[in-house]
This record gives sequence, C-alpha cells and structure tokens, in this order.
Amino acid sequence: MNMQTGTFMIAGAMSDIENYNHPAFNAMEAEIKQLFPECKVLNPASLPTDKEYEWYMDITLQWVEDCDFVVLLPGWDKSPGAQRERAKAVNIGRNVINPQKWNDIKNRELTKLTIINGGK
Repeated sequence: MNMQTGTFMIAGAMSDIENYNHPAFNAMEAEIKQLFPECKVLNPASLPTDKEYEWYMDITLQWVEDCDFVVLLPGWDKSPGAQRERAKAVNIGRNVINPQKWNDIKNRELTKLTIINGGK
C-alpha cells in the first residue's frame, strides 16, 4: 500500500497518562498528514473519553484490520493495549512502524519536500 493514500492507525499508551496522552496522538496525526496529505488517519484521541477500556480495544483492534500502517508512539511497549494492537497488526500482516522507523520515514519525506520546494 502506498503511504501517500494509505490508512494509518496510531497506537500507544493512553491509560493513566495525563489527558490520555492525546497531545502525543494528535501531534503524530499532524505529522502524518503533513507528510501524506491524502492519507487517512485513525486516531484513538478522536474517541470519547467516557467509555470502558474494552470498548476502546474493540474499536482500535477493528481499526488495525481496516488500516494499512500502524504507527507506534514512543512508550507503546509499556501499554497492554498498544501491545495487543501491535500483535494483531503483525499477525494479519499490517505494516508496523516503530518510533525509530517513523523518524527515518519522516526525515526521508521532509528531505523530499525540501528538494521539491527548491531547498526551502
């Protein structure tokens, strides 16, 4: 699948983090959309905050099936939910992008944008 038009899902820790870690999820969504404006982003921070844990997991595990790429936020490995999302993504053959790989992709795409814009 092409990153330019693919569907990305963001996975990471939310429980027991101030504001459910929404700033990190929203910052990642902004980065993805900056680099790939035609893509779709599935962001758990867009969900309501008054539901039970398994309600969120039902949705995000379905999103793993619906997406092309799962982008893992730093600290994802300390989150049981993100671990479940990653495991499912790997099991069904989705492209999993860990934080280091995301930085490599971001740097490559920003370099392309700089070249396209004449070095500006």
